[in-house]
Amino acid sequence: MNINLLNTIITTVAAIFTIIQITKEFIKPKTSILVQQKFVNGDDIYIDASTTINKPPYHNNNDDGFETAALRVGLAFLIISIILSFYSLTYEFISMIGLLILSITIYKDTKIPFENHKAKIQWAFKNITYIAIIFSLLFIPKSVEAVIVQIQPMQFDSLQTLLNSITYNIKFVWNLLYNDTLTANNVIGRVLVNLGIIYYFTVLLITKRKVHNERSLKDMSTFILVMILIIIVSNIDSFWNLIEPLRDNIETWFNSTN
Repeated sequence: MNINLLNTIITTVAAIFTIIQITKEFIKPKTSILVQQKFVNGDDIYIDASTTINKPPYHNNNDDGFETAALRVGLAFLIISIILSFYSLTYEFISMIGLLILSITIYKDTKIPFENHKAKIQWAFKNITYIAIIFSLLFIPKSVEAVIVQIQPMQFDSLQTLLNSITYNIKFVWNLLYNDTLTANNVIGRVLVNLGIIYYFTVLLITKRKVHNERSLKDMSTFILVMILIIIVSNIDSFWNLIEPLRDNIETWFNSTN
């Protein structure tokens, strides 16, 4: 069976299951719960105004020199090349893994009581947003796929083959950043978003919760801004092409006024 067809089938089933769980949560009869807050008693430390606290000496590491900066850049390219090698093997189904983890997390969440109806609405809104983002990651732009297929997977046959594959990918990333920065940023952005989502959903899955609390307006606003940022980072080329005509019009307007 074609991997794309299998990916689509599993993702669709997981999405349907997830939506069913969210819908069931809203049609369940309301139950009242008693929210208990436990305060951990710690030792209170009082410091008199005359007490002097000796701070450890602060060392400014901004002047580490060219060698340190070069080492950091080299490590960055090494890490990026390794991540891209992993992503090139999993990019066709990595979003599906994220959706499966989210589906299990939502199923576990339905067993946990909510503080109130507003908390339930916030929970549903967050999960629907997660599903929408994952589905947007399923559709890989041709420019990104054209880059991914050129990345060489890590070869573990011997130390020499491993070093050769790492060296090849580092050179490839360097040339891509130099020749096509927009596509490079788009690829790296999608990779980081995919891996970040899987990590975040895994943390949610293993985190124990006793009750879904209502979030403040500040928390929800922060969540929305982060989701918008994730969408932009994972589709940099699309947003760049979207704003490019506007940018050209603004530049033309400024040139005409001068």
